[in-house]
Amino acid sequence: MSIEPSNPADDHHVAKLFGAMLMVVGVLIMTLCGICSAGVLVMAIFAATQSLGSGLGLLGTDLVVGGLPFGVGLVIFIVGKGLRREPPPRSS
Repeated sequence: MSIEPSNPADDHHVAKLFGAMLMVVGVLIMTLCGICSAGVLVMAIFAATQSLGSGLGLLGTDLVVGGLPFGVGLVIFIVGKGLRREPPPRSS
């Protein structure tokens, strides 16, 4: 019983599929964090206009709490996009 070496073309199809899944996860993270951050930003601006300066403290928190996961989603998306690229041709 022998184990056949895997076909490099099949490996690339798996990498492309995994890259597509990573891109979808990255877009979902960025979208959900962006929507949540936009909502908090609107509420902070509304609170700041109602009473001077009380809502402005939320802006920094919004950038940290919503911005960091957005950045992680962006990195996941970029890694997935890199996996979907065609491999360079082999020179033999």
